[in-house]
Amino acid sequence: MVHVFVLIMAIGGVEVANDTCREAMCFFNLDTCNSFAAKLRRRGSPSTENITAYCKPILINPNEDGIKVY
Repeated sequence: MVHVFVLIMAIGGVEVANDTCREAMCFFNLDTCNSFAAKLRRRGSPSTENITAYCKPILINPNEDGIKVY
């Protein structure tokens, strides 16, 4: 098992994807994940509600099929 950081994004309080590395972007480095989260928060559109993006630490099995970590 390996610790990684999953990028969580919510629009109007509703999470866009769950917190698995199959459906969301995962990173080995917290700074890289936080950089992506900050860019998502800054690019909020006037047509969308409140955008929240943050990084959550999770444990994954990197040998599992379908897992991609940046």
